[in-house]
Amino acid sequence: MPETIETAFVQQYQNTMRILCQQADSRLEGTTVPPLKMEGEYLYWERLGATEAIPIPGRHSDTPNIEPDHSRLRRLNHSQDKSIPSA
Repeated sequence: MPETIETAFVQQYQNTMRILCQQADSRLEGTTVPPLKMEGEYLYWERLGATEAIPIPGRHSDTPNIEPDHSRLRRLNHSQDKSIPSA
């Protein structure tokens, strides 16, 4: 039995959360996720859905719990190729 794990069998997890915004356009769109180097078979992202603000019930009351939608995005590491026919 080999002592190392092949790169193809490694599942890589991100330690960042992607927050799904309600805004359609954003000045930060495209700049929030750094370039990634995929070394495993799969790459996972944790995602949090949008929530709404809740009014504060009282000065000394407990903080209400808000449970946003939580999902995990999985991407398969595979090569892609596209050919353009010559005229």
